[in-house]
Amino acid sequence: MNKKHLVAAILAVGMMTAAHAQDESKKKFEIKPIATGMMSLYGEFPEEGTKFGFNLDRSYFGAEAKVGGEWSFKFVVDCGKSSDVDDYQRIIYIKNALVQWKRNAWSLRFGLIGTNVFNSQEKFWGKRYVMKSFQDEYKFGTSADLGVAAEWSPSKVVSVDAIIVNGEGYKKLQVEKGLLYGLGVTVKPIDGMTLRVYGDLNQRPDNGTPQKTLNVMAGYRNSRFSLAAEGNFSFDQSGTKEKNQSGVSAYGSVRAGKCDIFARYDYLTSRGDWNKAKDGGMALVGVEVPVCKWVKVAPNARIWMPANGNKATASAYVSVQFAL
Repeated sequence: MNKKHLVAAILAVGMMTAAHAQDESKKKFEIKPIATGMMSLYGEFPEEGTKFGFNLDRSYFGAEAKVGGEWSFKFVVDCGKSSDVDDYQRIIYIKNALVQWKRNAWSLRFGLIGTNVFNSQEKFWGKRYVMKSFQDEYKFGTSADLGVAAEWSPSKVVSVDAIIVNGEGYKKLQVEKGLLYGLGVTVKPIDGMTLRVYGDLNQRPDNGTPQKTLNVMAGYRNSRFSLAAEGNFSFDQSGTKEKNQSGVSAYGSVRAGKCDIFARYDYLTSRGDWNKAKDGGMALVGVEVPVCKWVKVAPNARIWMPANGNKATASAYVSVQFAL
């Protein structure tokens, strides 16, 4: 299956869905607005001098509509920073434009969809506005892409998900190159515990060598605390043979009244010296304070310890999220 066939299949399914949705429109219709903003006040303390400033890290706007009992539609735009423009400017991307169908143990999503790469990890971390989850932060995968995803949940204990997408992420919706094929298994053996394994293969025929990723995750959560750890591996990154990278991340939180005290540690390493300047460890600690139903504030401190022997760098943030 090539990119053109994938896009044609998505359009065909979309047209059939639209026709079916007209019949479903007589049933109950619900719409939920989506509006989220993430910003921060920061202070960095490198050797060359202290830096202070404000960041508008991310903004999401859109809506999700449910039609009848099986079909739903979602459209979200993402306003964020891009390396292609000045740091003070923002670019608007379409983050999600999808149709979803659910029946019994099955679900199907198609269009510009959220991927399954690090969805479970991001939910367990639960502090996206403070810092991205490991795979997102260090570019092991993308959070959304153009394609099709399916999930089968035969019981509350086991679910299996598969995805076929563009492979370049939601910011590069090209159709000339190869596809990404992913498969994941999630197991919840007891209440509160999640175990997950996921792997994918990105064809990338322009470079000749498919890129492979693998990640494993284990986490436990109850009303008092949460704790999780994950291992991440990327092989032949960007289609370059033996350009391998790996890393681990551990994070958790403890409930203190209405607040959460949280901590996290990441370690990123690469084979050879191709990424030596970005390899190293990161430690973070903070407290999340719910100001009201729609606003969270999280003062936090971080330290970056580079693997190349350079001096560690400390920073402090006040991260803020407001969301409907």
